[in-house]
Amino acid sequence: MWWLASSWVRMEVSVKTREELIGTGESRDGDQELVRLIGRHGAMTMEQVRRLTGGGRSMTYRRFARCERAGLVERLAIPGVGSVLHATRDGIRFAGLPLPVASVSAGNVEHTLRCATVAFRAGLRYGHDSVLTEREIIAAEAIEERSIASTEVGNIEGIRRCTGPTWRFSARRARLRSRSS
Repeated sequence: MWWLASSWVRMEVSVKTREELIGTGESRDGDQELVRLIGRHGAMTMEQVRRLTGGGRSMTYRRFARCERAGLVERLAIPGVGSVLHATRDGIRFAGLPLPVASVSAGNVEHTLRCATVAFRAGLRYGHDSVLTEREIIAAEAIEERSIASTEVGNIEGIRRCTGPTWRFSARRARLRSRSS
């Protein structure tokens, strides 16, 4: 039994802090941007993340792997869809988002991914900072306790919640638009 005790003396445990895994400075800012992006949309594919961040394929994979090791994001295997990226509770906190962790399932993932694509395209036209994701709209409506981005749907009476991203309009923009109409 003496060999068991001696091996314990030699054993070293290496525990890295989140700061050691993610780093500081520019790489940390990029990682925070990646986690924030995924957290805002709820779920995204690696290709969507790559297009939205404007990075190369290798850089996006390395950045995601670093955040995954730190427990900020995870890769979910959704049947029929493949690998989907998702922000964890720690990731949402790290990104400073006032949102809950997204519930991602086979039933809602295609809608979520399509919303991310629409938000990307709207961002190209109106600026990515001007686009509100569906998750942000739902959170804002819950806080305000009223509809913010709602519209009538066809001939159905009543108001239905918008099921996609929308963009923010400043009061000045709205006034200019109403004058030109």
